[in-house]
Amino acid sequence: MSLSRWYGYLPNQPEWHVLVTSRENIERFDLKDLGFLSGDDAVRLFLSHYTRDKIDTREVRDLVIALDFHTLTIEILAKTAQLQRTGPNELMNAIKNDLKANVYVQHKGDKIERVTSYLCSIFVLNELKKDELRLLKQFACLPPEFHSYELLEGLTGMQYNPGDSEFPEILETFQAKGGCCKTRKPIAIKCTA
Repeated sequence: MSLSRWYGYLPNQPEWHVLVTSRENIERFDLKDLGFLSGDDAVRLFLSHYTRDKIDTREVRDLVIALDFHTLTIEILAKTAQLQRTGPNELMNAIKNDLKANVYVQHKGDKIERVTSYLCSIFVLNELKKDELRLLKQFACLPPEFHSYELLEGLTGMQYNPGDSEFPEILETFQAKGGCCKTRKPIAIKCTA
């Protein structure tokens, strides 16, 4: 459901300023891209939720780099380490092993029982259109690095039927839904049904 259709019902200026956060671009709202955390900020984020002294700063730095500075995952793993007294080796394999968490994050509002199961539940692909899914399948074969538009267009070799969306439109809508990152590789999460 698109929030843009409810735009007229939201409170407005001068009494109100509405801030909406989303992975998608929402029509009628001004877009403010948030950058990636720096390494130091990612370590500080982890340490704001983890106060035990079993994991040193170097191990935290290695972990946040492995997570590609993904803020929600950092928060979940820090809270898991705090509650479960999880060590650095277990945290490094938390996604692969679907580590038990039983922690709360504001993002969900309820307890997160397992790390990977929760992350897979929020990165749902069922809202992608047929052309976007086809593009995602082709991107899955590419190395996790920056690729120019021209290279992507040439590599995909997508055949279009009359009336289908063209490559630039598919790429834009796919990116607006959080499917592409401009400069960072996505976190590799294996989701099984």
